[in-house]
Amino acid sequence: MLVNGAQQVAQGNLGVTLPVNGADEMARLAETFNRMVERLREHRQLQQRLNEAEKSSLLGRFAATVAHEVRNSLNFINLSIDQIRAKHVDGDERVTRELQRNLRNVKDEINRLNRLVNDFMAAGRQTPPQLAPCDLKATTEQAVAMVERQARQRGIGIKLQLPADLPQLQADAAQMKTCFLNILTNAVEAMPQGGQIRISGQCPPEKDVLELRFADSGPGIPASEREKVFTAYFSTKATGLGLGLAITKKIVEDHGGRIYVADGDVPGTDMVVELPLPRHPVSQLATATSPASA
Repeated sequence: MLVNGAQQVAQGNLGVTLPVNGADEMARLAETFNRMVERLREHRQLQQRLNEAEKSSLLGRFAATVAHEVRNSLNFINLSIDQIRAKHVDGDERVTRELQRNLRNVKDEINRLNRLVNDFMAAGRQTPPQLAPCDLKATTEQAVAMVERQARQRGIGIKLQLPADLPQLQADAAQMKTCFLNILTNAVEAMPQGGQIRISGQCPPEKDVLELRFADSGPGIPASEREKVFTAYFSTKATGLGLGLAITKKIVEDHGGRIYVADGDVPGTDMVVELPLPRHPVSQLATATSPASA
């Protein structure tokens, strides 16, 4: 039995475990063999994590280089468009209107490419959150303001129904805004023919969490894909990298929360973000950690 186990380990099978019967020398030998295999398993797992970290680091450096070059080009194009706009404010009204419309479309595409670059960079960075007192109501309003123009162009109404007494949390406001912006952008892009987005919030009495819901009237997500949408590079859209919701999921989980698509019949998507409530009011936490109280 011991010889057979050793042969399997030599072939790379580290799932081998020998039975330990009794307290004689063979039993002690089997126990020692099992401990050795367990250490080999741990070593293999550590090596795999190191390899993944090295690949991630290389990808991050490559992403930074590509993003820098792409952004430089996009910024140059953006500035050129602004200069063209400024020089054609006078002249034939119809031609000017057509030119402005075309330039606006170009700028929209530039903004879309910038979002793709940002998603690519965020996926490589995985920066831990910088926790501080965060007003999630204000953060959500800022994210809404960033998609309002695109939503209005598509005939989409956004209803923000957050209670005035929404509690503050310890969170990274910039990351939270990215999280909400990704959810809203997905909802807007899913409704090219118009629709509604409703954002609500509550603290369910049975849970120690703040719950934010982003409900839209779009085509919805089939039950079979509701977990997959949070996987990197999974996308049901013709454009995009499929990174937005993967980044969003990581941000939420880094804050100790969770994000999921609520059960329900399509059409319509109900995206739920749950974030843990602090044990003490955030104002008390801020006072306790301020320099004056140190």
